[in-house]
Amino acid sequence: MWDGKEARPYWSREHCGASGLITYRRNHILVACYDANEIVELDETGKQVRAIDKDSAGKPFIGPNDFTADAAGGIYVTASGVYDLKAPISGTVLYLPRAEARSSK
Repeated sequence: MWDGKEARPYWSREHCGASGLITYRRNHILVACYDANEIVELDETGKQVRAIDKDSAGKPFIGPNDFTADAAGGIYVTASGVYDLKAPISGTVLYLPRAEARSSK
């Protein structure tokens, strides 16, 4: 964050591998933590609210890396899978609907 005189981190976490972010719930941010296989929600001060590491069926995220919003208020999340030349190709696209975005914590 820039205060006009110096830059300081808004948020960081060891072993996160932050690779994407998106505005969420008007004043929160979602961060894709590729290395930690999590999506982290931050409040407006940079405090972690929660970390999501599984989809609604309980399947763990593998390599979440980017976001985009749709016109209905939902968020698409890409998860590219394991980064290894010997690993099977396993990328996926996940969706967080607006209704879930407001009710889950």
